[in-house]
Amino acid sequence: MTRPFLTLAASLVFAGASHAQTKLLMHYMPWYQTEPFSGYWGIHWAGPNDEFNPNVIAPDGRPEIYSHYDPLIGPYDSSDPHVLEYHLLLMKLAGVDGVIVDWYGLSNTFDYPPIHAATEILFDVAAEFDMEFSICYEDRSIQAQVNTGALNPNDIGSYLLGEFLWMQANWFTAPHYTKKDGRPLLLNFGPIYVTSPGPWNTGFSLLNPVPYFYALHNLWTQPQADGGFTWVHWSAWDGSPSEALIKFRLNQIHNGVSGDPDKVIPSALPGFKDIYEPGGRFPFLDHNNGETMRQSLEVAIDGPWDIVQLVTWNDFGEGTIIEPTFEFGYTFLEVIQQERIEELGSAFTFTPDDLRLPKRLYDMRVAGTAPQATLDQVSDLLRDGETAQARALLDLLDGTLVLPKPGDLIVDGGETLVFTSALPGGGAGLDLQWLRDGEPLADDTRTSGSTTETLTISQARYDDAGAYALRVSVAGNQVESPAAIGGVRPSPLGPVDVDGDGAVTDADRVEFVLQVETATGG
Repeated sequence: MTRPFLTLAASLVFAGASHAQTKLLMHYMPWYQTEPFSGYWGIHWAGPNDEFNPNVIAPDGRPEIYSHYDPLIGPYDSSDPHVLEYHLLLMKLAGVDGVIVDWYGLSNTFDYPPIHAATEILFDVAAEFDMEFSICYEDRSIQAQVNTGALNPNDIGSYLLGEFLWMQANWFTAPHYTKKDGRPLLLNFGPIYVTSPGPWNTGFSLLNPVPYFYALHNLWTQPQADGGFTWVHWSAWDGSPSEALIKFRLNQIHNGVSGDPDKVIPSALPGFKDIYEPGGRFPFLDHNNGETMRQSLEVAIDGPWDIVQLVTWNDFGEGTIIEPTFEFGYTFLEVIQQERIEELGSAFTFTPDDLRLPKRLYDMRVAGTAPQATLDQVSDLLRDGETAQARALLDLLDGTLVLPKPGDLIVDGGETLVFTSALPGGGAGLDLQWLRDGEPLADDTRTSGSTTETLTISQARYDDAGAYALRVSVAGNQVESPAAIGGVRPSPLGPVDVDGDGAVTDADRVEFVLQVETATGG
């Protein structure tokens, strides 16, 4: 699609370019540890020298953490399956296709082992949710090993070969690992340390197929990568530019990597506020109530590039956080949803309200107030896009799905009985069944709406009298409304001969009342 506010120069760049639905991949940090889950607070919550204590809770209820921003669910552990479920379901409902995980390899240096363990768990959950996954390799991990004496600089190529062969055996061939032109996608956040092509070529020498290799936008030619990816580019927002100028600048940045769209992965981001070097070399980039996210994402999606990297899900240290926070709520995910609607139209059906469902699931998981097997059903419904059913089941589990009692009704014989129950959300996602005296009804020549909100019985007879209730089912879980009295009086329009003697008498009327009272417990 082409937006009206693109400049002519930007439009010319896109002339003739076309691709299928843009693949949105979320850059993801798996480096968080918490004391309740892992037994200690990792540096990304507590700081490199434990300057922060997440066990200290501020008056506003938020813990003290190494970040300008607070995750909506509080500080979490990257190996917690409930957290990963929450994260991935949110991404899926926002229209994100998969994750690119920041990975430091297989060494035992620093916090690399828990990062690797969390990555493996994340990939398992991603596959379960039918989402893609791939790796952004941090070659600074090699520098760390060289500096500590764990790796000889002459062995870097063979070390990379070992890392990549392991990745090929365990990840690259997986059905959900992201492929480009049949080759596994591999990013490098750098090169920071391994800047010459030789070690990289050695690392890829025994792989089949060789990964489609991207490095940072300004460094990708050093290792002779297949292309480059952009990251945070403050210059697009320098001064007080118009939106058209911002987008023109972003297009220049992305196209400056290469004029070949296949060699470029553009980025889209919400903003930037660094905690690592406050007042340092990385300036603040205003999140601007979601406008920074929208502007950068529109340029990336509108362009000729088939993959867009979302920067980032959860780098709280740099403030490039798309994940819901206390400060921004769901703003950035709602922007992504809206851009998917712009791109795909009616093919994309998820709504901002749907984005609130994974947290409800997560909160119930943590609280332990609902059967985990039933919460698994909620998770499956969300995974499959059945958000109405998921919402109804959550409502049922937390008690917010309250079924009102239908109104009591007594009509003359031959008239019409009508029972209705005003269901929350109009009954979306619910299976409905009307019951009389506990037995399910079915539509026939006189009965209609037996599986809808409104039950109608025409030409009422005495045997239609009873206790009427609506049963609601969600994924096999049931709840019933209170029962309403349904009665049918003797009438010239439809005589009720209870004792069958051919005449309606006082005895029939007494017997009728007794039977109705018995049926309804009255």
